[in-house]
Amino acid sequence: TSPGCTGEVFTGRMGRGRARRLTVTNPALETVRFASQEVVRWKSVDGLEIEGVLIKPRDYREGRRYPLVVLPHGGPEGSRQNGWLGYPGQLLAGRGYVVLYPNYRGSGGRGVTFSKGDHEDLGGKEFDDILAGIDHLAGQGLVDPARVGIGGWSYGGYLSAWAATRHSERFAAAIMGAGISNWMSFTGTTDIPRE
Repeated sequence: TSPGCTGEVFTGRMGRGRARRLTVTNPALETVRFASQEVVRWKSVDGLEIEGVLIKPRDYREGRRYPLVVLPHGGPEGSRQNGWLGYPGQLLAGRGYVVLYPNYRGSGGRGVTFSKGDHEDLGGKEFDDILAGIDHLAGQGLVDPARVGIGGWSYGGYLSAWAATRHSERFAAAIMGAGISNWMSFTGTTDIPRE
């Protein structure tokens, strides 16, 4: 998939020109103007390089500071790739927000050591990675650090609740979806109690 194309079926031969698209599962999307989307990289507080997917507002203008919405993934071993992200990132970008999907330590896709980087430290260094990403974007003059929101589902919901409590001075709003709010009940009812 690509930022403006959902999962579709293509055909072609490896190394021989462009693939030909065979399906159009949502014709209405063919006329939608999507916001620009790119991979962004920054250094965390301990020097580790972190990356994420950044979506700028659809009508982005250089030199203007925008409100930011951080959308942490679940897992915590999930990750976001620079492909079709759709809702809610593009919706928010269409309404004038910068959107950051951070792939903080603990995310998949960068080896076992990186994906275990948050073990026994949930909400610790991995959240430092997110805060460093916000600071990076603010330092570039892209976002207003006083207008930052966060929202996620599952482990992203846990990080959103963590943002609203431990780091409330950094976030103007937080939305928690199906996140962990009680570690005792989580331990007793989950199939991943040692996570």
